[in-house]
Amino acid sequence: FNRLLLTRRLAELGYHDVALPEDGQQGLEAIAARAFDAVLLDIEMPGLDGIGVLDRLRGLGAEAPPVIVISALTEMTAIVRCIELGAEDFLPKNFDPTLLRARLSTVLEKKRLRDLAAQRLAALEAELESARSAQVSLVPHDFAAIIAGDLIDVYAAMIPARQVGGDLYDAVRLNERTVLFAVGDVSGKG
Repeated sequence: FNRLLLTRRLAELGYHDVALPEDGQQGLEAIAARAFDAVLLDIEMPGLDGIGVLDRLRGLGAEAPPVIVISALTEMTAIVRCIELGAEDFLPKNFDPTLLRARLSTVLEKKRLRDLAAQRLAALEAELESARSAQVSLVPHDFAAIIAGDLIDVYAAMIPARQVGGDLYDAVRLNERTVLFAVGDVSGKG
């Protein structure tokens, strides 16, 4: 009855692509099979209960969809445990349409913002990797041509502590007897 009522309430709000697993294990399998924007999770389910599902979802980290726990208000201890395990919110089982819309809208907006932040972070990390590659390509890696025939060997490596550093090195033959070594270290990082 609760699943049917929830499905109707969600349809009234315009949500038609809804999966209805019958227990916690099926719910986990559905989450593993496809991406969901949000999960409405009943605490009381046959087999693996809502707390067990949340415990397993916690292992997914940022990949886990946001969860709204569904429960009777008499299960406050279980609700608190679910929030501790990462549930975003809870919804009483009467599925008041206004409350359902408000809670679901809030969770979906927070997910949208987290997804946007993750996309921007990925773009920034790609830019930093590109800058790191460009910086590493500016320093010589093989000094054999510079010091050919000398009685010395020169080796150098630059490993930035962050993606991009302010350090550099170079070696230049000035004349037959002189090799100039240059090492630059910019401290403070901005």
